[in-house]
Amino acid sequence: MKKGIGDDLIALLEIPSLGPKTVALLHREMQVNSLEDLQKAVTDARMAALPGMGKKKIENIIRGIELYALSRERIPWVMP
Repeated sequence: MKKGIGDDLIALLEIPSLGPKTVALLHREMQVNSLEDLQKAVTDARMAALPGMGKKKIENIIRGIELYALSRERIPWVMP
């Protein structure tokens, strides 16, 4: 983990349609630090006002969260 960057924030990069620039923008402007924060943020009207965050992008993020959740249910994490 890098200084100032939490594991939960890094985990957001596993969500389809979220790249490093989008995660950084959401973290900086809306204090999104975890999946729970992101789930709350997508329902916040302020998110649509951010640069590059149109209706389609927000819909894609919501779909990405759903896909991420489904993938976590189907593929259990097994430590070697």
